[in-house]
Amino acid sequence: MATHARQDLFYADCQVPYRRADTAALLPEQKKHGLCDLPLRPGIATPVARMGRPENVAMPVLDGRKVMAAGEKLSLEEQGWVHIRHASSMDSATTIGGSTSSQFYDQEAVLNDYFPEVEAIIRSNVKGASHPDAKVLIFDHAIRSGGQKLAQIEQVNPYAGIVHSDATIRSGHTRAKDQIMGTNETEVKYGKLPACWGDVRPTQEWRRKLFRADTTDHGIATGDTADSYVGGAHLIVNVWRPITGPVRQWPLALLDARTLPQGDVHPTMMNLYDNSPGGKAGAPEKMQDESNLKVHDEYGNKIRLREGEIITPLHSKEHRWLVFPQMTPEEVLLLKVFDSRVDGRARFGCHSAVYDPRGEKGAERESIEVRCLVILPPEPEHSKL
Repeated sequence: MATHARQDLFYADCQVPYRRADTAALLPEQKKHGLCDLPLRPGIATPVARMGRPENVAMPVLDGRKVMAAGEKLSLEEQGWVHIRHASSMDSATTIGGSTSSQFYDQEAVLNDYFPEVEAIIRSNVKGASHPDAKVLIFDHAIRSGGQKLAQIEQVNPYAGIVHSDATIRSGHTRAKDQIMGTNETEVKYGKLPACWGDVRPTQEWRRKLFRADTTDHGIATGDTADSYVGGAHLIVNVWRPITGPVRQWPLALLDARTLPQGDVHPTMMNLYDNSPGGKAGAPEKMQDESNLKVHDEYGNKIRLREGEIITPLHSKEHRWLVFPQMTPEEVLLLKVFDSRVDGRARFGCHSAVYDPRGEKGAERESIEVRCLVILPPEPEHSKL
């Protein structure tokens, strides 16, 4: 593509943290993820403990604003992500020392004030989501930073410092159908379902009503038939924005999905998430108190751990990277995690936090990401490219 090597669009050579190729080894037996068999191939479902540290690879990174100014249209369908402008009504002022005045650290404010803004962003910027029958189901959010905020504020998670997408072609179906729409995990986290859920509930009845029968990537649950699923295509989109700005260090680098094979060909990593209240990735199962487990399926079966399989592609010199330097809280990135459609569009995009050689040494980024399950109406015109 013409803009891949244009020097006038160049931002910097950045050290991009890729999964090491020597971790992509065959597992001795086939595994399952939800209802899906995992085929034997290099690097499938590697436990996080076997991943080790990523390797930094110097890659030319383009300035996304310059690319857009040069006339290139960036989109979820092509790149797997898109940059927009949107001013939030949330107060983003923060302090350090175990307390903060930012509304983004107040879960009730996020639930009641910010989630409606995110729903509006999705409906305005994801094709088909503006239809009144489309569902935008917000199911999770996370705040990321480093330095003192990471050390002192419980809600803060570290930067995601490896090239990845938050689901795979298989686990995207499992995440949507078996977990978000099959357990009470969202209600456990927030005390209630976000208002955007409306009358939707995580039940078999709603799964059959909302989802179409996808047999390419995800099997049909026991007792179900393909014609019992009468809904539409679905996708998972993360809405990412800086809480404070401009971002002076650790921006989010974005991989152009056109330079990343979109099939089930990449190594993946399997992470385990503690399903006790406040549980985080990597919590050992033996540390969980049975009486404290609150997440269960619709039949009342307690779910001790959630498996999360993510894409961790290996380095390729063909990868095209972009960044939006010095992002402000009035800028938002929509990141496609998974798309159930197999029609030539990007099914997922990859990204990573990167050290900015032109940024401020010692500075830390502060950002929020909100995870949304978008279910489109069954009519084909709402899914057209």
